[in-house]
Amino acid sequence: MNSSVIVAQRDSEKLVCNTTGISYTPDILKHRYGESKRRPLEDWFLDELRFFQTAYQNHEIFTLGSSLVFGEKFITYLTICEFDVKNDEHFARLVEALKASDQAIRRKMSPMWKWDIAARFDKSIVFMVGWLDFAYFLQHRSDFLNTTHGHYMRSFVDDQSAIKSKDYKVLRDGTIVPFDHEKLSPDDATVYMNPNAIQYERINTETLV
Repeated sequence: MNSSVIVAQRDSEKLVCNTTGISYTPDILKHRYGESKRRPLEDWFLDELRFFQTAYQNHEIFTLGSSLVFGEKFITYLTICEFDVKNDEHFARLVEALKASDQAIRRKMSPMWKWDIAARFDKSIVFMVGWLDFAYFLQHRSDFLNTTHGHYMRSFVDDQSAIKSKDYKVLRDGTIVPFDHEKLSPDDATVYMNPNAIQYERINTETLV
């Protein structure tokens, strides 16, 4: 069973989801704002903020990332990363890296992830990544666990730094629960076992004319 569906398009570009051997509908097509029964985005953001502040009470939030300006799209999974920075210089590099990455995400057509909340307690850093699609979450949730993630992590984390992460699922009513692959629906379990059967491709439509 192979399929291809257009996720988004603009003047000279389109984003296509290709699947091989399984059936899959991207979350951003499955949960459309105004039609979905998921919690309204303005309420969801408050849920997320309360969740973060409860889990990290002593941390001072220093950015909300793309949360307030990202448009009408639902977060379906979350990853929280924790690590220590060496000093204030490394923290300053982190802040600049987050800003640069956030701006790059905003310029993309229909990105599948975004920065949400980031906070600091002394040298301890915690940041939250919001995922807009299950397959994309599966394919990229471990990207932040090593310092070889492009030039990004290397800019503010030492090679010997330990980076921990926790994954969560966002339920339809906004409840945030730990991600557990053993509790997936049969369809999602198939995706979990075959994440690479789903590929997102950006196509320049000018070259097709």
